[in-house]
Amino acid sequence: MVLSFQPSSLWGKREMSNFSISYNGLVDAVTCMVAVAQTEPSEDSVGTFLRCNAMWDTGALYSVVSRRVVEKLALAPIDRGIAYTVQGSYDASIYLLDLMLPNRMLVKALRVSEGDFDDCDILIGMDVIRLGDLSITNLHNTVFSFRIPSEGTPPVPNEHCLGANDFV
Repeated sequence: MVLSFQPSSLWGKREMSNFSISYNGLVDAVTCMVAVAQTEPSEDSVGTFLRCNAMWDTGALYSVVSRRVVEKLALAPIDRGIAYTVQGSYDASIYLLDLMLPNRMLVKALRVSEGDFDDCDILIGMDVIRLGDLSITNLHNTVFSFRIPSEGTPPVPNEHCLGANDFV
């Protein structure tokens, strides 16, 4: 897996930021490394980040965090709600966290529910995806690109490459 990028900064501090991941072969799930932290009270401050494996899910309305992340970050619930999955519904704790994408783009104060899954640490849903443009191509290998904010056209993969587990 190869990660490519364009330099970025905190959400809202720059006009455009995007990244692309090129996988070896075709993949069944789009995943990447992200970082999450407890949301800090000040808009200009950020907490200590924990690196996590994220799965992007266009079928999920909202993002979901694993119990492992909740425990490691010692997140305190801000609310409770009903979460719906293909298996049914369940009562879930709701948390606030800061999500840092591979290009260091920061989505602050993201509301996430707690979920029980083993494939990843955080499921990135449409609440994040709708902030920008997402494209996936599958000619010989899967290439995934994401850009914030939306330009109204699919993002084109970048030419600068890093390891898949690296951030800019």
